[in-house]
Parts: sequence; structure tokens; C-alpha cells
Amino acid sequence: MNMQPDDERDVRTATQPKRRTLGLLARLYGWACRRIYYEFAWGYDFVSWIVSCGHWSRWRRFAIDAIEAKGSDTDGRILEIGFGTGVLLAEWTLRQQSDPSRRIYGLELSAPMHRVAAAKLAQQQISVPCIQASAEEIPLADGTIQTIVSTFPAAYIFSPQTLGECVRVLCSTSEGSEEAVAESAISSPRSTMMQKGGHLLIVGAWVLLDVPWLRRLNLPFYGEPEAAVVAEIVARMERAGFRVELRVECDGIFGVSVIEGVKRC
Repeated sequence: MNMQPDDERDVRTATQPKRRTLGLLARLYGWACRRIYYEFAWGYDFVSWIVSCGHWSRWRRFAIDAIEAKGSDTDGRILEIGFGTGVLLAEWTLRQQSDPSRRIYGLELSAPMHRVAAAKLAQQQISVPCIQASAEEIPLADGTIQTIVSTFPAAYIFSPQTLGECVRVLCSTSEGSEEAVAESAISSPRSTMMQKGGHLLIVGAWVLLDVPWLRRLNLPFYGEPEAAVVAEIVARMERAGFRVELRVECDGIFGVSVIEGVKRC
């Protein structure tokens, strides 16, 4: 499932399986995705709920569960790329208020999404540092982040530029320095606390349907990418400097992809 606009065509099928066969429906879906992420950002949460048949919040929590399952491996700074309306930022911040060792930051290119997220966070009296920038040019110093999370992203997340930036800002053997994050692109000293390599967690790059007759409909927001596409994604991540693990989290008739990359030290 893909609710974000994207122009990288060579891995588009990773998030839009069999799109070339869909003709007008695919073009309409692509147009709607671009509009919902900009002009109609205020309606994003409702549309997400509709297209996921009400499962969106549960699927989003797969990201939190995966991070918490890592335990001490993911202490430190967490960056959400493409935070959209800020729901995950808010949920994660509320769950981590008692643990000052973890702090979440957000990165999002869309100005309308920033406005929607800001209103949502303010309503809950939550403060989260949010950066308006592209994932292909992350304005943070090297080694300042311990974990990067992206939920239901478009194919930009697999571009060599984005993956290279993720590797750059992720820690290798040191925990991310909060001072370095606060100073953004300005280089800052790094902590000497030893940690394992930084993590990249991508949830929902594609969503499967375990209903044969529905699969035959080739719905534009569900489907399984071809093996060659998955192999290319893994190869790109490995070339960027990650060890990669793929799995599918089941939720009734749905299966949500989870891709974990650990930065090689």
C-alpha cells in the first residue's frame, strides 16, 4: 500500500504491484495519492482508514512493536521518515514519556502534512522536533540517529540516495547524540556509549491479501511484488551498507511487509 507520491519508476512495483495492467484506475489512484498528500492532507487519516478496512492503526503499531522488541538495541534517537499526519510521532512520544533515553524526531517533505501534524501534536500537548526536508537530503549530522522508521512509504525509500542518507545518519558503534540532532546539519561531537549498528525499519512497503478472488482484482493498493523487485530492494539496501531481513506480519486476511536493515559496522 502506498499513500505517498513518488516518481522513482524502476522500483515503483515494490509498493504498487502490477500497476501497469491497471490503466485508468492506476493513473487515477496515483493522482489521488499526490493530492491526498498535499492539497487534501487533512483527509489523509480518513482515506487511510478506508483503504485499510479500518486496520491502519494496527498496521502502524507493527513499527512500534518491532522497535520495542529490539529492547536496548534501539535506545537513543529515533527518526521517522515521512511522518504524514504525525499519528505515530504522537503515539510513540506518549508511550516513551517515562524513558528519557529514547527521543523521536520527524522528517517530512510535505508542508501541508507538517501543518496537520503540528495541529494534532499541539492538541495533545506533545512536542516533537519536526524537520521539513527530503529523505534524499537529511539535514542531520553523521551518526546522530539510532533507529530510522518509515511506515507505508512510497518507493523513494528504496532510492540509493535515501538509503545512503539513512546509512550516513545512523550510528555505527555509538549512540546518537541529541546535541548533534538539535544542531541539525552542523557537525557535533558523538557520544562514546557503545551500541550495535543503527536500524532502518520499513513497515508496509506492500500489503498482501490472503483472499484469492480479491487478489485477482489487482487492487492498486494491495499486492505482492515480483521476486525480482524484492531482490533488487534487498540488493540496494545491502549495497548501501545494511544487513537485511524481510518478514510479513499477519493481521487477519492481510499481511504487512516488514523490512529491517542493520547498518554494518
